[in-house]
Amino acid sequence: WPAHDERDRLQPCRHLPIDEGRELDRRVFLAFVVEEEDAIVTGIGGESTNPENGEKQYMMNGLESIIESNLIELPAKGNITEVNFLEWVEQTSADKQSTEEKLFLVSPSLATEIASLNLVKGQLQNRRAEDYLGTKIKWIETQFGSLRMRVHKGFPVLKRPRYGLILDMPYLRLREMEELYTMKLMLEEAGGKRVKARKMVETKTLEVRYEATHAIL
Repeated sequence: WPAHDERDRLQPCRHLPIDEGRELDRRVFLAFVVEEEDAIVTGIGGESTNPENGEKQYMMNGLESIIESNLIELPAKGNITEVNFLEWVEQTSADKQSTEEKLFLVSPSLATEIASLNLVKGQLQNRRAEDYLGTKIKWIETQFGSLRMRVHKGFPVLKRPRYGLILDMPYLRLREMEELYTMKLMLEEAGGKRVKARKMVETKTLEVRYEATHAIL
């Protein structure tokens, strides 16, 4: 499993001005979340030297660097069939370590295509959303197991407009190496103006077990 420090990935978007007296500017937090999700999905492991203090800093591997067994090529837009859908579930269920329930994160565009399939449409219409991992979510039953499908609006932000992840959640973990903390900074803008800013810093590593139980679409 990879074990990398992602502070150097997170820091560039932390140097944002904040309003006087506010505990945490919303823009800083949103930038933090986007950077973190980017690292989780697209991160490429490596190390470099921090130019500020000369210390080594590390980048963690994301899902796209770890998952190798199930890299599923999507049919052309509008051509996804129920057979394709069932093959995706079957492929991620082939490993003997696979569990019966998986999380299926899909971009809005891909979700629209999948929701039009008769196999999926009927189940989504007739089932009530249930609590799963802290959010309301519906599931789709197949002979190979069930998928908890959730539309992820962040994928287009990561330049992945037609994209999906099938994740076997018991085999994924974000391990916290250093607790989240914030630092107040004084930055000098063009023209010599001094502005207050806040930097958010957190160190985590993404742990993935049994990568054949997951898939990237």
